[in-house]
Amino acid sequence: MDSKGIIVCSGKTCQSVKVAPLEDERYCVTVYYNDGCNVNECIDVIVKKIVVITVPNVFSPDGNNTTFYIEAYETIKTIKSMSIFDRWGNLAFFKENIAAGDKTQGWNGKFNNSDAIVRGVFVYKIEIETIEGKIEMFVGDVTVL
Repeated sequence: MDSKGIIVCSGKTCQSVKVAPLEDERYCVTVYYNDGCNVNECIDVIVKKIVVITVPNVFSPDGNNTTFYIEAYETIKTIKSMSIFDRWGNLAFFKENIAAGDKTQGWNGKFNNSDAIVRGVFVYKIEIETIEGKIEMFVGDVTVL
């Protein structure tokens, strides 16, 4: 394949081709047959960038996993906001503009940074900004042990 995505081959060497473009790309092929006849076809491959984050569903502030934080990958520019709510809808934690993967900026399991760690199931709402500038929202629950 050359730099513009044109597949160059002859004979039976190109019966199938695998591609993995990083951005939208058009691929065209010309098939020659019967002494000079040919057929041209093109296909557009549209790349959908997937945002990948890892959100724990359980953590224990007294154990090995002491902070609820978002593990984010290269598609994330920043975590715009992270909100944690108790089962009655009360805001237990809120933080804005968190660096992706920064454990020190996560939730320590305390209700509004009180002295006591609260146990139970909490609901989170996480708003992230991708490197393309798109805003995406993730919601779910986490159990504090």
